[in-house]
Amino acid sequence: MVEVEYLLISLATAMATFFFWNETSARLDLASDARSITYADALGLGAFCVIGAQNGIRAGVPAVISVVCGVMTATFGGLIRDVLCNRPVRILHSHAEIYATTAACGASVYMASAFVGLPLLPRIAFGLFSAFAARIAAFTYDLKLPVMKEAPR
Repeated sequence: MVEVEYLLISLATAMATFFFWNETSARLDLASDARSITYADALGLGAFCVIGAQNGIRAGVPAVISVVCGVMTATFGGLIRDVLCNRPVRILHSHAEIYATTAACGASVYMASAFVGLPLLPRIAFGLFSAFAARIAAFTYDLKLPVMKEAPR
């Protein structure tokens, strides 16, 4: 394993959540659907879509595949969460606001920034912020992908 810091960050976050969520959520009056949780989720989505796109670049795959790497990295954790919590998987249902699309937006902005030659930190900031902003907009305005209406019989 080359980048052990990702594993360590994940383990530390999981342990802190497991041991301190009840006390922290009661003290800060947080519910699982609190707005602060939505903002944290959007921030994580932005960070992980950029990390996935960076890993795609490191692997030497084409830009489109790097964007797919960003989307998969950003959304797979939520998929696992939904499965473990026995909830409908958000990225597979049209009743939920857009999620994977916002990750694709952030990864695409990161890749476009890399293509035009921006330095690393602005690329990260632009990719992260665009995914974050798109996710917050999707949540705030209930943005969803279009669904095909059933054909009349």
